Amino acid sequence: MKRADIVGLLPDIYQISWQPDDGNALDGLLHVMEDLQAPVEETLAQLERYLNAYDSPDRFLAFLAGWFYLRGIALMQQRIYGETSGWAVEQGLLRHLIAEAMSLIRWRGTCCGLIRLVSVATGLNGYSLCEAVPTGDGGVQPFFIQLFIPEDARRPEHRAMIQYIIRTQKPAHLRCEIVANDPPSRLVLCRGECPGRAVSPA
Repeated sequence: MKRADIVGLLPDIYQISWQPDDGNALDGLLHVMEDLQAPVEETLAQLERYLNAYDSPDRFLAFLAGWFYLRGIALMQQRIYGETSGWAVEQGLLRHLIAEAMSLIRWRGTCCGLIRLVSVATGLNGYSLCEAVPTGDGGVQPFFIQLFIPEDARRPEHRAMIQYIIRTQKPAHLRCEIVANDPPSRLVLCRGECPGRAVSPA
């Protein structure tokens, strides 16, 4: 808001008294008010940038993730990958997590959604999930699933990220075991092929 616009909001006596750039106290005060408004107006002029996961300032990302109930994962990404892989890598993962939020919410609570979430959050592919874990007598273990993680995801930082996601995002009635081995060929697996969605987080 420019000085002339601000003056228009003041009582008539101030409007009559004001002369631009005459060095009086009123003009100095209007200069200060104009300068105070400038950063806010600059932000509002580019508001769409703040709502775009790939353009938003770094400091705004965790707040933006909170709109999609992903703030916990976002903060975990910052803590884990910020320490182990560098800030730039972590920011890329966080930005992609936010960009994929609507798809992730749509499939929340499903095997496809869980695999998709760990893929996007870690930036790795190759996860698979078994919903019918066999028992020794040929039956199926009730309320139990196994998540098989690829070799690239077996590093400590990835394991910590996956464990956090499983703990906070799996259906509450299920137990989930993270298996750091290739799945046996006899198992029926979900590999995250959501209808209409690619598995790759890239």
